Amino acid sequence: MVLDTGSFTEAAFRLNVAQSSVSHSLSRLEKHLGVRLLQRDRSGVRLTPQGEALLPYFRSIAHGVTQLELAARQQQGEVSGKVKIGSFPSTSCRILPRAISLLKQQHPQVEVLIFEGTASEVERWLENHTVDLAFVELPTRSHFQLTAVFQDQLRLIVPHGHPLDVEGEIQLSQIAPFPYVLSKFGCEPLIRQAFSQQGLTLDVVYEVRDITTLMALVEENIGVSLVPELLVPHSTAALASLPVRPVIQREVALARHPEVVQTPQSRALAEQIFRVKPG
Repeated sequence: MVLDTGSFTEAAFRLNVAQSSVSHSLSRLEKHLGVRLLQRDRSGVRLTPQGEALLPYFRSIAHGVTQLELAARQQQGEVSGKVKIGSFPSTSCRILPRAISLLKQQHPQVEVLIFEGTASEVERWLENHTVDLAFVELPTRSHFQLTAVFQDQLRLIVPHGHPLDVEGEIQLSQIAPFPYVLSKFGCEPLIRQAFSQQGLTLDVVYEVRDITTLMALVEENIGVSLVPELLVPHSTAALASLPVRPVIQREVALARHPEVVQTPQSRALAEQIFRVKPG
């Protein structure tokens, strides 16, 4: 977990333990093995050469423990335990709350942990077994087991009264001259590719990871932005939402790692996600 998050503090937060507990556990493990596994520098936490060599064994042990717990719960005939899902802001705020609510009604002993990040971060978490399930944008280069969830289009958001706040569709060529607020929480490759295909470049003035920050910057007329239509109903009354041409469409799937047996709790969460998906 420390390696996945790059921070002892973040790892402790996600494990719901004190940071000192994480540090002490690592120290005891290093003392037991007789090798140093991690080292800190200005860029964060990284593996030592010895840690790099032993990492596959740690992954295998963690996977084995998960499978053991799964088998035990199946013998008891109950659905309980934790399920970890990687997500983007749009799916976190528009799909997961209702899905989790329905899940808790049926299986109150299931705990859902949401890992929110960029598209590449979410895929990496699924690849290294940090999460059990993940929303991914298609196409993906990884060999995950995929089930399509929904499609949506990106829409332009601008403050009311902006020169682009007009009736009808907005061409990408009309957007390019204006300062742009770029979202780092998903869709960035789609957006850059769409402008590149039109021979256009973005005048990026800010890059942000939080949707609330993006909306606030656009409201203050610091820049315009493109966001998934799934997020548009959550925009404020101060913003206008407009369709763009050419259409920029994304497809989102629910993914799981093909080498990992799906747990009852992850299967139960997936069922509720497909129950509440858009469309």
